[in-house]
Amino acid sequence: MENQKRKRYEFLVQRADKALETDFYMETIAIIYALFEERTYSLMDKLALPYNDQKIKLAGCIKAIKKAVNDRTVAIPTCNSRVDIHDFLNQGLFAGNLLNDIYDWRNTRNELVHNLAKYDIDYSYLKPFAEEGVRFFKEYTAFIMRFKKEFSIK
Repeated sequence: MENQKRKRYEFLVQRADKALETDFYMETIAIIYALFEERTYSLMDKLALPYNDQKIKLAGCIKAIKKAVNDRTVAIPTCNSRVDIHDFLNQGLFAGNLLNDIYDWRNTRNELVHNLAKYDIDYSYLKPFAEEGVRFFKEYTAFIMRFKKEFSIK
């Protein structure tokens, strides 16, 4: 199962990159949003934070992570790190505004998608917006990899 999930992620990341290269910006945005959600659900699992089997979407998960870090209620049962998990999460996700940037990107994406047929879209804006989403996703993925390494999480 884990191998299937990894292959699907790799395929979607490659697909998002290809969509961006070939000017399919809406496809890039859709894929990146889906990847943000899945990465965030995975992070919620690793932090032992409930999310009601994906009924809570990206925004709700970000709020829950923020609250848990601020309230210092995150606990990893098999943690052997000498680093405080709350400080690590705060530094990696909030000090540089990564989760806030993702949250704001998500809000803009929602506005764009939900108004696609209602208004004229400034398509010159889509390319930098899609590129920004890809950049945030890569930063988020890199943080999660550092987190998993630091706290010996698979």
